[in-house]
Amino acid sequence: MKRFTFLFIVLLTIFDCSCQNKTIEDKLNGVWFSESNEQNLFSDGFMKIESDSLRFFPQRFPVLYDFKENGVLLMKNLEGKDTTFHWSMKSKSTITINNLDFKVKFNGSNNLKLVFRKGNDYQDFSFIKPRKVKIEKTEEEIKNILLSNVWSAKDTTLENLATNFEYLDNKTVIYRYRFLDNKLNKETNNTQIETWGITKYKDYAFLYNYVNMKIGIGNWNSMRQISEISDSTYSLINRFNKKENHYRKKGEYNNENSIRKISGKWKSVNSLNQSYGRFNTNAVKQGHWDLFVGDLELLITNDKLFFKIKNTEPNIYDWQISKDSKSLIFQAEINEPEIKGIHVECADIIELSDKKFKIRLFDNHYFTGTENPQIYLLNLIQEFERIE
Repeated sequence: MKRFTFLFIVLLTIFDCSCQNKTIEDKLNGVWFSESNEQNLFSDGFMKIESDSLRFFPQRFPVLYDFKENGVLLMKNLEGKDTTFHWSMKSKSTITINNLDFKVKFNGSNNLKLVFRKGNDYQDFSFIKPRKVKIEKTEEEIKNILLSNVWSAKDTTLENLATNFEYLDNKTVIYRYRFLDNKLNKETNNTQIETWGITKYKDYAFLYNYVNMKIGIGNWNSMRQISEISDSTYSLINRFNKKENHYRKKGEYNNENSIRKISGKWKSVNSLNQSYGRFNTNAVKQGHWDLFVGDLELLITNDKLFFKIKNTEPNIYDWQISKDSKSLIFQAEINEPEIKGIHVECADIIELSDKKFKIRLFDNHYFTGTENPQIYLLNLIQEFERIE
């Protein structure tokens, strides 16, 4: 009788552990995403480490994770190649991925944390399970809606940053807001440039941003689920599982008149009497940089923008004007062996008429193509007069 009781307890314990493991497996199965990619589980090389220490690289891109029932973990790197790993339950609270063990912690059914610990190395990774919302529109249709309007997010805590932003077809989005410009001691428009992308996986749709440090675009990483979208509004799910509603800004936008006015040849006088902003004084002392004094010429054709300083090669860009005619966006292609893409810059349009064009530069570095000076620093405010 005692032997039977002991055997029954053992079998019950095994059955209970099996049920708990199965419950964790059931919870884990399916699609997960990380709202922030600051410490990405795979795209930063973490899953490929061969030493005992963690390695994180500066290039991090958004990733979707699909834990499949057959033990396959599909990692969808949204700006790179998809990768497949294998996962399995090691115990009732630990899973193994690619020979690394992670403690599994759930906060409700929609939040997951994987904790890695080895020696003195410790790192945790947080994930969100997307809502069961089906978006009928294709990726292209979603992109076209975002590209077609200027948007506002009035009901978020980031209201001062997100009441005027525009998605561009060069995979960047510009934010504009008022701030006190300490360099010029007055309030002005500030313009911030971020990357953006759309992905659909299964029935889910996501809007993501990422930092591309190699080409100098983007300041923050994020991924949020799109819960609904129309021509006039769209909603995102944040990490608190709440909707952030975005609205089409009222008004008709037509920048064709500004495009017509801006075309032509212009000249602006740079002088020591105007602000160059903060700069590297040592670089100036060593002769690598120089404060430019003289004429900056600007030539704008249908498809190219040329900044020209006498006796230097012109800086050449593709260009466009924002829908509300308040920002000049210009971009240069980077085509080097290790770096490919576009670097995007932006200027605030202060005034534009047939004879005058006044802008505020946010990046006032002019690359000369010579050894010394390598860079001319331009005045932050450029007042161009039409010369042709």
